[in-house]
Amino acid sequence: MHVIGGQTGGGVTFFDGVESYDSMTGVWTTESPMPTPRAGAGLARTPNGRLYVCGGNNQLGFQSVVEVYDP
Repeated sequence: MHVIGGQTGGGVTFFDGVESYDSMTGVWTTESPMPTPRAGAGLARTPNGRLYVCGGNNQLGFQSVVEVYDP
């Protein structure tokens, strides 16, 4: 499982973080960050394991950026 981005409760700070969870070991791992900090983005995983992060918003407003993360 992967968790990407997010924001503080007050919506002041947006995150570019990527974390993965290994259900076999119960361990969370911090991965390389995404280029665009955002919250509320869509996320899709392809059969080859790549994660496509689409849209969302940050302090600049709504994002039209699509980024690909290859774990």
